[in-house]
Amino acid sequence: MIKTPEKKTALTLRSQNDKITTHQLFLLYIGILLTPCTRYAPIVAAKYGRYAGWVAAVFCALLIFGLIFVLSKAVDGYLKKQKEKNSNAPSGGENSEEQGGGADTGSDIRKDDGPCLALMMNEAFGKPVSKIIMVLFLAWALILLSFYTRATSERLQTTIFINSDARFFLLCMAAINYFVWRGRLEAFGRFAEVITLLFVGVMVLFVTLLIPSVKLSNVLPVTYKDIPGVAETVFRLASQLGMITLLMFLGGHIVTTEKMVKQGMRVSLFIGAMVTVTLFVTIGGLGYRLTTRMPLPFFGALKLVNFLDPLDRMAPIVVSVWIFADFLLCVAYGFAIMNLLRRIFGTKDSRAFAAPTALWTYVSGLFFSKSQFESENFTGSMLACLISFVLFYAVPVVMLAVGKARKKL
Repeated sequence: MIKTPEKKTALTLRSQNDKITTHQLFLLYIGILLTPCTRYAPIVAAKYGRYAGWVAAVFCALLIFGLIFVLSKAVDGYLKKQKEKNSNAPSGGENSEEQGGGADTGSDIRKDDGPCLALMMNEAFGKPVSKIIMVLFLAWALILLSFYTRATSERLQTTIFINSDARFFLLCMAAINYFVWRGRLEAFGRFAEVITLLFVGVMVLFVTLLIPSVKLSNVLPVTYKDIPGVAETVFRLASQLGMITLLMFLGGHIVTTEKMVKQGMRVSLFIGAMVTVTLFVTIGGLGYRLTTRMPLPFFGALKLVNFLDPLDRMAPIVVSVWIFADFLLCVAYGFAIMNLLRRIFGTKDSRAFAAPTALWTYVSGLFFSKSQFESENFTGSMLACLISFVLFYAVPVVMLAVGKARKKL
């Protein structure tokens, strides 16, 4: 029987071309961590770890590598099972047409689908439990997106446009996000790749300039008495650094996943080094007491560099340019939310949810989160850290264990 060629629609062609590589995925992951690394991590490490707060980043790197390892094993098991299903499936033009077309039901797999976390949860837990977990991910991602958007708009207001209204920036961010979410993920992946490399270079420069200002008395000694504080710092930081799990809902747009473990090891080492050095120079330069009292301690530590005194007036501009890192974080969360909505409601294209997601960022920023202080207090609370840790770390581990036990992954 002659197999008729499958008719490709514009949506199918877009889905097949709108891909990012694992390399771009990890660069996007590093990019969205720039905000918690420079704004949140120094305050948490100084508050709970005190002198030894910088040591916590080493253990966070181990947790991140373990998380990436678990996700990569789930991806490998999922792809292997799908190859077995495809090899055992009957061939034929009619059957091929049925496999190629039709709406995405959330568990059925189109040819352009990749190892999305939603599909892997369907295999491991089954459809009903998987849908419940996806709804929990969706609710938490929407809440975090609301707080991050509000905090970003107020940072713009307090750095450059001091006498303006934060609601104006909320509206602008919602409009910009809408057009980005309606576009191609591939284009955003390339943009994130360039921005991340640029900002990492700037961070390396800043850290290099701050090293001579470090006082060893601010970061030493580290003794066994610091273990409880370091442990709490690890827990709070790791909950903020596990966003790779949320990005795995973009799995249908990710290619070349076979090198995920090797690249994940490099990424976890880099993130560990980046966070460790950032905490070391910030706490070492300012001391843990002053670090906890400053809203942006990493940028405040730059004032310790003597020859940068003439550039003090440019400090607000430097901080506002760093808004691009916040922009990466908000847009990445939006893409993950849209793909979650697509899986939950079983639609063909996630772009249909761009407008509702943009509307949510504006409305929730007005009423749900009233200020940047309120946003940062909530995202750094023990409850928020616990929820993030369970969703970002515990769910993938349980998914892999259940999937292996049921021989689905």
